[in-house]
Amino acid sequence: MESTSIEVEFRKSSFPLSDLQVYQFGLYLKQLKAWNSYINLTSIDDELGIIHKHFLDSLKLLKFIELPLACRLIDIGSGAGFPGLPLKIYQPSINLLLVESVSKKASFLQFVLAQFRQTAPHSFGQFEVLADRAETLISQEKYLAYVPADVIVTRYVADISDSATYCLPLLQPNGTWYAYKSGPKKLVEKEIDSAQSVLSQFGAEVADIYGENLIAIKRGQ
Repeated sequence: MESTSIEVEFRKSSFPLSDLQVYQFGLYLKQLKAWNSYINLTSIDDELGIIHKHFLDSLKLLKFIELPLACRLIDIGSGAGFPGLPLKIYQPSINLLLVESVSKKASFLQFVLAQFRQTAPHSFGQFEVLADRAETLISQEKYLAYVPADVIVTRYVADISDSATYCLPLLQPNGTWYAYKSGPKKLVEKEIDSAQSVLSQFGAEVADIYGENLIAIKRGQ
């Protein structure tokens, strides 16, 4: 796909891109397709599908909130980098940690981020990849600059009641965990109801639901 097409699709969704961002999303798309031919990164393999169902879907959070400048953001269960890496490309001041326990997927993330380091060494800010489970993060000194996080994101991973046990301990007081969920609002509300007791153990509560399936969970002081 030509870079002009990427720029047009993002502009249609009210996400204008700089020339550098167009290039970075193009590079990301190219490498995602190349690696996907021998590593199962995504079942979506057409370019427009990747742009809309991965890149722009990752950015939908920014339609509802503004991420603080230079915030510490941890993407847990990042897979092929969603939503953390598109958020980082669009808002490069984010200090980003991608957490992915599957080694092949983590290798892909490390490769893509190395490409960004080479092409924009002074404009892409701080980022790392943890090729391990989120539960191990606090014990690894290399990554302590990201903990406690200002923001945690998860996209289409486990139920809230399950993922709360490893997401919320990494979040600072008054920090927010944004959980991207699939399915209709009724199912999302049912999942939230089932998680109330777990959330209360961490002094956390659902602060908002954006759209039908983007949940903001705030940790108390």
